[in-house]
Amino acid sequence: MNTNSMSDDEIFAIVRTSFAKLLSLPEENISIDSRLNEDLNVDSMFLIESAMVLEDKFEIEILEDVMQKLLTIRQVVEFISEKLTAKSKKLATIK
Repeated sequence: MNTNSMSDDEIFAIVRTSFAKLLSLPEENISIDSRLNEDLNVDSMFLIESAMVLEDKFEIEILEDVMQKLLTIRQVVEFISEKLTAKSKKLATIK
């Protein structure tokens, strides 16, 4: 999957599906504004597991302490989008 030029909607779809599978929830229970702790009841172990899944899906690195600071699905999507943009710019300078 080419993750370098993904829209936020595409990133959200992957994040939503990944979180739904990990949490055993229907995807419709997860919105862009879902709060990780309050709405989805995730714990620190879940954040570590989800970071590993998202790293594999998007081919980026997500440090544990960064994942702990993200409070909503929107923040997760924005973080991934920023990482992909930085990765894309780095690849462009290499070519």
